[in-house]
Amino acid sequence: MAISNFTEFNLPRNAYAAFDAVSMKQLIVNRLKTSEKFQDIDFEGSNISALVDVVAYMYHVLLFYVNQTSAEATFSQAELFENINKIVSLIGYKPHGYHTPSVTLSEFSANSNLIPGSYLLPRFSYINVDGSTYTFTEDVFFEKSVNESENIDSVVNNAVLYQGDVKEYPITTALGEAFEIKVITIQDLINNTTIIDNNNIFVFVRDIYTEKWSEWKEVDTVYGQESTAKVFEKRFNENLNYELKFGNDVNGKQLNAGDQIAIYYLQSKGTTGKIGSNLLTGRQLSLYNTNRWNEIYSDIRISNATKIDVNQLTYFNLNNETASTNFKSYETVDEIKKNAPLMFMSQNRCVTVGDFESKISSKFSNIIENTKVVNNQDYTKYYLKYFYDIGLERPNQDERVLMNQVLFSDSCDFNNVYCFVVPKYGSILNEETPIGLPISQKQAIVESFNDIKLINQNVVVCDPIYNAFDIGLPFPDETNTDLVRAETKLKIYRDPAYNTSKELIKSNVFDIIQKFFDIANNKLGSILNLAQLSQDILSIPGIQKIETHRYSKDNEFFVSKINFVVWNPLYPEATLENTSQNYALQYFQFPFFYQISNLLNKIEVI
Repeated sequence: MAISNFTEFNLPRNAYAAFDAVSMKQLIVNRLKTSEKFQDIDFEGSNISALVDVVAYMYHVLLFYVNQTSAEATFSQAELFENINKIVSLIGYKPHGYHTPSVTLSEFSANSNLIPGSYLLPRFSYINVDGSTYTFTEDVFFEKSVNESENIDSVVNNAVLYQGDVKEYPITTALGEAFEIKVITIQDLINNTTIIDNNNIFVFVRDIYTEKWSEWKEVDTVYGQESTAKVFEKRFNENLNYELKFGNDVNGKQLNAGDQIAIYYLQSKGTTGKIGSNLLTGRQLSLYNTNRWNEIYSDIRISNATKIDVNQLTYFNLNNETASTNFKSYETVDEIKKNAPLMFMSQNRCVTVGDFESKISSKFSNIIENTKVVNNQDYTKYYLKYFYDIGLERPNQDERVLMNQVLFSDSCDFNNVYCFVVPKYGSILNEETPIGLPISQKQAIVESFNDIKLINQNVVVCDPIYNAFDIGLPFPDETNTDLVRAETKLKIYRDPAYNTSKELIKSNVFDIIQKFFDIANNKLGSILNLAQLSQDILSIPGIQKIETHRYSKDNEFFVSKINFVVWNPLYPEATLENTSQNYALQYFQFPFFYQISNLLNKIEVI
């Protein structure tokens, strides 16, 4: 911006940050004119004019960086990822990198050609789905107990396939320094960014003295680890690269000078790697096979189970009833600002409800949309009471409650920590059937707390109760949900002063209701503002009023507002409710619109 009336050196205290190149040049020119020594200063082609241009524009660039660094120096003011990343490193916070799509199995079966016995499917085995590779990043152990075809439940319940190809990073040699750091720097010349999954980086070290490979495990921090522990910590730095830090023989084992370091990582296709349901069936597994990996795996393998060979891969069939999770990019500035203070307060320990919720929301943000954590008292007082209230003699008669107790809990319940989680994708099958988080992903959440929770805490991951909503107007004591929904319409009265098409009005109403019930716009235990929903619909240009109409046995009755029926799809007759007011969910309840695709057929524009 132009600066005027600057005589001599009478400048405001903050003027240094207000100059741009033009105003700086003008100030220099005015100053030189007073000396009467540079008579050609007004001629743009003169030597002194060219020199002034260089000085002015250099000053402009320098002041830009002064402004940037002064504004980005504190946690609250930083807006650039590079700066906030450096700032939170001072408190030990590690931003999360990319999260690749993942898919869980509904079937992992071996046919009659595979004889009974104990088997090992080695890690990095993969399956190709329409150009996208999905990989087992851990060894898969299982037992086949019958001669006939058998679905291996242990694999279905514990194994997860991650989208991406396993890549070998070039061998690096250790310097033998304390807290040695290795940086994974990869540049994709086509896409500019190589997407490496945050949770699938693997490190193997060949000891210079034993000449044997060993696997080094990732930990949150090497500080506090035993001096002989083969561990490393990982950080996603300000340059979007991963830094791997090793120990010093006091906190974690130190690398020897000359040790060879082999790094493997999962390279994702990002959003294009996502797949739909039932796409794994009929596709054949493949083994990861490189000379270096075969040498490493022969040294680190500890199981005596029979290793699956190439010929036996044809004996297996896999399937996925649900689609893969969505791809998630690296942690944003706003997310870092939200999560870093919570991590610092918890000191990487999970004690309070907030500690557990922030850990799940941060580490599993790619698969979890919303979470609510409660203790055993609240679990019993509200969640178990819900099942008694709807008529169950015992809550364990509910299949989901029983399954979670059997898999993750024990006979001692008072020390349980109950985590209710809403999956990001696929929580409702065919727009009507609630499905919970797969057991394998629940197990991953439970295991993530093993080293940071109190020794007497027992983490149980639970499925929420999904409350279905639809346009409806029931008679008193009516419990037939299908009948209520089928006989009810939402009537939209168009203002005669508008010529807006009926189809456009229907589409706008549908969009508003769909957005209102979108999974990203709701939380466990929230209050649904149905009054605001009605106001949003009435604010559409051309709408005069709305009514909910019920047609039954040649009779018609209505209410002058939008009216909903609410029920639990698993217990429809026992839970049917009727509301047009704001609706309060309990902490374990989550809303969705039942058969949202049919909503257009229930909207009439008059």
